[in-house]
Amino acid sequence: MKSHYETLGIEQNADQKQIKQAYFKLVRQYSPEHHPEEFKQIRSAYETLSNEKSRAEYDKGNNLPPEIKSIFMQVRRAAQRGQLKMAAKTMLILIKVYPDLPLLKAELANIYHAMGHTGKAIKLLEQLLQQEPQNAVYSLKLANAYYDRTWAKKAAAQYERTTELDPYCVEAWEEWLDICDDRFDFDTAERICNTALGILQEKNILSIRLCHYYYMIVLIKQSENANTEYIHEALKVLKTGKNYPPEEIERLVSTLLNFVGIKEEYSLIPYLKEIAGFLPEIDEELLEKFAHLERIGEIKALDDQGFPSMFSDLLDAVLDNSGSEHRTNAILAMECYFLADADEYRPHIIRLKNEYPGLFEIHASFFTTVLITRNPEEQLQRRLKSLAKKGLVPNFIPSEDNEETEAPQETIRREGPKIGRNDPCPCGSSKKYKKCCGS
Repeated sequence: MKSHYETLGIEQNADQKQIKQAYFKLVRQYSPEHHPEEFKQIRSAYETLSNEKSRAEYDKGNNLPPEIKSIFMQVRRAAQRGQLKMAAKTMLILIKVYPDLPLLKAELANIYHAMGHTGKAIKLLEQLLQQEPQNAVYSLKLANAYYDRTWAKKAAAQYERTTELDPYCVEAWEEWLDICDDRFDFDTAERICNTALGILQEKNILSIRLCHYYYMIVLIKQSENANTEYIHEALKVLKTGKNYPPEEIERLVSTLLNFVGIKEEYSLIPYLKEIAGFLPEIDEELLEKFAHLERIGEIKALDDQGFPSMFSDLLDAVLDNSGSEHRTNAILAMECYFLADADEYRPHIIRLKNEYPGLFEIHASFFTTVLITRNPEEQLQRRLKSLAKKGLVPNFIPSEDNEETEAPQETIRREGPKIGRNDPCPCGSSKKYKKCCGS
């Protein structure tokens, strides 16, 4: 079986830049979807060699005395193939012959952990840490063993100790946050996220999982301020070619969509789309959520584009219409405002249709009615009657207690020829009526 250096196709004295270049080149050739086994080996080699401490630990195997190096490598390969019992027995024999080599005990702890014998693994790792208390690799392995043993409190303390020994150990930060999530300890999780992301950002090794946790906690705790720069950082990490499990990216995108909706940070949607682009396929529900938020973002921007505020109010209400009587009545009342001032609103409706066709379509039937109707007052009266039946009157109409209501309102009829299907459309689009508003 190849060594990690052989897997990446580099020399044993390769620097970190060469390791990264070799990794990114290989993952483009061996994607996890089409070459799962090769990708797994490449990923394992990169994770080991990209961390100085784990790399040093791995290199110890190559520096063993010649008389046991061959046996040790055979045992390691047997363990990787799943021959754990045989590997454990052989390693025990080696430890009896060479009791002063910590690497042998560390490898046996790995084998025990893989076999599910976490108690034995913990005992060995605790002994190793007594001998080398500053060894972050042993500390992380012990924390993982505690966690798998369901000793959450001890695991959390050991992960914290690991981050002190090696602040750039992404796995320690991630697993520590997992424990906080399991225990609903979001205060501690917030502190961990802020510390971890700040440290990891220094070396451009932002974690997708940490980013997801950060925005999830912002939403849970309803934090007023949030660092949206982490979204840009997450995108930069993905663009480097670093592969993440699709479920992690999807979970991040889903959380960020909620963040955008609640915080009304609609300018972030293009960046979220780029992040989602790294998924093999996008869930239909996510696509619908994207489309919905894009529409809301466009609606919110209408006020800044010179549209009367009534446009954003009406479109918001139509887009979020749950079918409730209250919402339906609100829409009907706003339509009355449009019809009461149809001449003023028509130019804006024409502009909406030309510049924002997606928003026009949200309530196309009503907007078209305002554009082409010769009798907006008649349409207005119909809507007012519908509201009156429910005891509702828009505030621009005098109430029944007002004396002015005793005199019947004069119905003004707009003069003008009837619009033929082949006539120019009155909306100003330069198209024939039958191919525009009359379609």
